[in-house]
Formats: sequence, structure tokens, C-alpha cells
Amino acid sequence: MKILDSLQQLPNGTELIRWHLLDDNYQLVKPVEGFLRFKQRGGSAIGTIKTYAEKLKAFWNFLELKQLGWQDFQVQHMAEFGYWDLTGGLLLGS
Repeated sequence: MKILDSLQQLPNGTELIRWHLLDDNYQLVKPVEGFLRFKQRGGSAIGTIKTYAEKLKAFWNFLELKQLGWQDFQVQHMAEFGYWDLTGGLLLGS
């Protein structure tokens, strides 16, 4: 997983920074991309969007480790993910 930023020049001359999450094949992680665009359209600060991208990268890594699809993530996984993320991946021997 990789986080990538891009710069887009808008017709009015302003620059728009976007954050993206790429999988190991350098393809956009579409559910994450949709969420990040939603937050950007909603007016979230660019630093906030970058933080979302970083946390979603950790979440996607956790899903891969647990061999879960994002649609299969359930409430009981939340505490496990939180602990895993806070401990830098100590849970599950990662």
C-alpha cells in the first residue's frame, strides 16, 4: 500500500491537492478514493484528508493481515484493529 498525493490545476488558477491510496499493483483503492473525494467535497482540510488516507492505509493493511474484505469488517473487529493500530502491529504477530 502506498499513499500518493497529486496536484491538479483548476480552471480558475487555484491548485487542488488530492490524496490517494494505491494497492500493491499501484491501483487506486476505490472505496477509499470515494471516501477521500467525499470528504474533500465536504470541505475537510487537506491535512485532515491526509490523516484519513494514512489511517485508511493502516486499516487496509489490517484487513489484508486478517484476510478480510472491507465489506466483511464487523463491530467485533473494531477493538482488535484499534489495538493493532495503536501498538504498531504487535497484535497477530505482524
